[in-house]
Amino acid sequence: MVWALPKDKALVALAGHPKMRWPDGLSFGPDGFVYVADSDIPDVMLKPASHVASAAPFHLFRFKALGTAAAGQ
Repeated sequence: MVWALPKDKALVALAGHPKMRWPDGLSFGPDGFVYVADSDIPDVMLKPASHVASAAPFHLFRFKALGTAAAGQ
C-alpha cells in the first residue's frame, strides 16, 4: 500500500494491490502518474540469485498523482 500524510495528519491510501509486496522507488512520470517499483526487499535481501529469481516477477505499478511535479522526482 502507498500512503500520503497530508498536513492534517490523516493518512490517505493512494494505491494498493494484492501483488504489491514492498513498494519502493516512487517517481512522477511525464503523464501525470506516479510509478512505483515493487521490490520485495525483505524476502530477497542477501539471498542468492536463484532465490531472487524464484521470487519473481517483480511489478511496476502506477496511479494518478494527486498533484504535479517534474517527471523523475
